[in-house]
Amino acid sequence: MGPLGRKEIPMLKLILSDIDGTLLPFDRQALSGELFELIRAFHRRGVAFCPSSGRQYSSLRRLFEPVEDLVYFMCENGGGLYHQGRTLSTRPLPRALAEEIITQLYARPDCEVLISAGGTLYILPAQRHIQNNTVYLSVSSMVHLAQSPREIPGEILRVSAYCHEGSAKVEAEIGEEWRRRGARVAVSTQNWIDFTASTKGTGLLDLCGVLGIEAKETAALGDNFNDLPLLEAAGRAYVMETAPQAMLDRFPLHCRRAEDTLRLLLEECGG
Repeated sequence: MGPLGRKEIPMLKLILSDIDGTLLPFDRQALSGELFELIRAFHRRGVAFCPSSGRQYSSLRRLFEPVEDLVYFMCENGGGLYHQGRTLSTRPLPRALAEEIITQLYARPDCEVLISAGGTLYILPAQRHIQNNTVYLSVSSMVHLAQSPREIPGEILRVSAYCHEGSAKVEAEIGEEWRRRGARVAVSTQNWIDFTASTKGTGLLDLCGVLGIEAKETAALGDNFNDLPLLEAAGRAYVMETAPQAMLDRFPLHCRRAEDTLRLLLEECGG
């Protein structure tokens, strides 16, 4: 088997990639023109490309504007799939469960809560860090204040918490409780934790169903623990060299720069 794992995927039909820390290094705010050219080249060869992120659809469309009609979008950590302005599928949290999670997180002095529903981000009163975090909020087109979870309309696809003392601490204290009750819990960064009804892995399987392909015909790139379900579900997985050591130990294919790995995959497709 070669370094790209050619035998694992006889024909590559779908590539999925995390955004922040993978396609978009943390010291950059815009994707490279090289990436857009690679996406166009994959499209010409019949290989679909899907950004896979915790971000909202509106944010990803802006980020990928030069190629937005060519790609599929996995948003909210697998909670929603979109293509050319159409919703392909959603996996919302059960309403009562979402409201209980929000209520518990909001009651913790070490957490601030961000709720994604209906294409809008909602914050609750006295969320000082989130209100001042203009870089984070700039990824959404709409941010509204809600006085309580019951005021939030539509499907709740994701509940996130900014954890002042670290997301690992909050995950250790309450993560297993919510997993037992049916939520998916993932640490996304050192300070952010997400609660969803989906994972990037279920998103991959949902998209494979839409496209009529098998998971073994996919490749995925990621860099953090919320990417684990995506990497585990894909036919082959590439982990950024900046990923936590536990992930580097778990997956043998490592990636220094996403565009370089994508170019190798394109060559495999005859590019």
